[in-house]
Amino acid sequence: MAKRDPHCPALRGDQVQRWLQAGILKADQLGDTPILVVREAVRVRLTKGHRTTLGQGIFLVPRWVEIPWRRWTAGLHDLSAEELEARAIIVRPGGRPYRLIFQQVEDLDHLCRQQRHVLKQGEDNPYFERRIKPYIIARRQAADSLRRIRKRRLEAIRNGWIAPVGKKLHYPELMTPEAVAEAVARLDEAIAALDEIVERPLVIRRKRAQRSLRAAQRWIQERDFARTLRHLRAAWKNLMWPTP
Repeated sequence: MAKRDPHCPALRGDQVQRWLQAGILKADQLGDTPILVVREAVRVRLTKGHRTTLGQGIFLVPRWVEIPWRRWTAGLHDLSAEELEARAIIVRPGGRPYRLIFQQVEDLDHLCRQQRHVLKQGEDNPYFERRIKPYIIARRQAADSLRRIRKRRLEAIRNGWIAPVGKKLHYPELMTPEAVAEAVARLDEAIAALDEIVERPLVIRRKRAQRSLRAAQRWIQERDFARTLRHLRAAWKNLMWPTP
């Protein structure tokens, strides 16, 4: 799990909605699910005296949690339907109030495990099977699909842009000014392609790879091919899918 403020173990749904509407929080949906992926790191205010940082690439996973009855009867139950909606609160059949929260999940592997755990917890629960299970299955499938997509993308960048440049460096006599310019352009394309990857645990490795690729561009223009290869190998290593 991502780090949490000790005073606010989860983000309130109305906070997240307000940050999104104001453009403070930039996030993308995970497929067709309500799970959000933070696109850019941002510092947000949780309470009057507490702030926290939502790091790039973490996942915000929505949950409905029951509001303690004492808190509900302390004034929330007097609010109108519009006021409850503004606070991301719903009242389910039977009069039980629930508030929308967002859990901060650190990376794709944690997200996949979390959704599988939720499915296992709901076994033999008729309400879960009928009303909730289809949504959790969709979330799990979206997370698994994103993982497969990112694995393929990293492989394509390694084999489509980095490997061809590395192979040419073994033949210095072929590295004419035109060939050097072409290699620099290929690495530019690789750096740009990596910008689309923002999810953890890949985002840190992606940034390291981009730094290595920029260093490789500098050294290949200096015709120091040995140093260029070292930086290309470093980029290649960072673009391997991390093992748990």
